Amino acid sequence: MLSLAVPAVLLVVVVMVAPVDAGCQFPGNLQTNRSSGGARRDWVGRVRQQFSDVGVEVVVAGNVIRVASTGASSASYTLVCLQLVASERYLVAYEQTGQRRARYTCVQFVRRSSDVLQVRSAAVGERMDRAVCRDAALVTDRWLFFDRSTLGRHRVACPLHGGYSVHLFDKVDTHS
Repeated sequence: MLSLAVPAVLLVVVVMVAPVDAGCQFPGNLQTNRSSGGARRDWVGRVRQQFSDVGVEVVVAGNVIRVASTGASSASYTLVCLQLVASERYLVAYEQTGQRRARYTCVQFVRRSSDVLQVRSAAVGERMDRAVCRDAALVTDRWLFFDRSTLGRHRVACPLHGGYSVHLFDKVDTHS
């Protein structure tokens, strides 16, 4: 009788765990799922660039932010809060549909008024590193998010007051 010796294979899996703040939550005044206490937010944005028009809906629930495009582009992604690094700066896991590896970035929320929000973020990378939350690494997104649930409820003397970083264009008449 023929006997085959099969070597035993021992598979050892080493998991490296980085310290993560288990209590990391995005600010309460950004939350869209408030069931008790405080107003429920309804963050939306609209991006118009050349011939494309893309709407954006943002859901903030505890330590998760989901950003979904509503236009022709389906560039949706999720941010999961890993650690509060500095005042209003969050180290986050960046997850996009079909993504195969973990990716990380840092986000900071800039309140332009009680109903208008702008985001600063760092480039998405493959290493979880608190250094991406340095001031020099953060870039201000030029598009704004508005709380649709409160839009138009109260008057603001000048709604564009507060140092926005956006491009505003007036209609250009090309037929004159």
